[in-house]
Amino acid sequence: GSLVGRPALIPYLSAYQNLELLSRLAPGTSTENINETLEKVGLVEVANRKAGRFSTGMKQRLGLAMALLHHPELLLLDEPTIGMDPGGMHEIRTLLRNLANQGVTVFLSSHLLFEVEQICDRVAVINKGRIVASGPVSALLGDQQIVRIRVSSPAEAASVLEDAQGVTGIDINGFYLSIHGIAAEKVLELLAQNGIYPGEVSSRSSDLESVFLQLTQENED
Repeated sequence: GSLVGRPALIPYLSAYQNLELLSRLAPGTSTENINETLEKVGLVEVANRKAGRFSTGMKQRLGLAMALLHHPELLLLDEPTIGMDPGGMHEIRTLLRNLANQGVTVFLSSHLLFEVEQICDRVAVINKGRIVASGPVSALLGDQQIVRIRVSSPAEAASVLEDAQGVTGIDINGFYLSIHGIAAEKVLELLAQNGIYPGEVSSRSSDLESVFLQLTQENED
């Protein structure tokens, strides 16, 4: 099953009729299959509404229902939650995880990296048509920390930290620096040795977005 880009719906037919028409191409698909699929994607209450009157998010749900109708073993999805509100996105993420737990292979392409991080077991990062990293999500994230500090002289602080052992990247945004690869204690120690004392310090685990940016910047050449 697949949902790539916008689903090809017949706007003057209802959600149910769209699935019914599609079911004729899939021998063995029953009325029960249609109702079950509508329930899975949360469209039971609007099953008789014309697809042309659906919002973008509802059209995506119907497109996903069309992909799921014949119980595929492999599901190919491209930005499946586009146009959905946060509640709808959460429901679809839960559905995809449940499908994976039931043995369905879900192949997801998305620029929403927080979504990829929540749904996927394995990930491949593509830059300019070339895979630059792949593997389990946990392996790509690793145990690196991102330390965020606020200083009055960000360029000076960056100069102190950029050559420190373990630092894999530094991002500057106004008076804030995000330092990748070393712990907050080490950042504070290095800055203090150079007479720099941050007004704010926070630390968090690396996320897929920061890993993606780091990988694509490293492979710019």
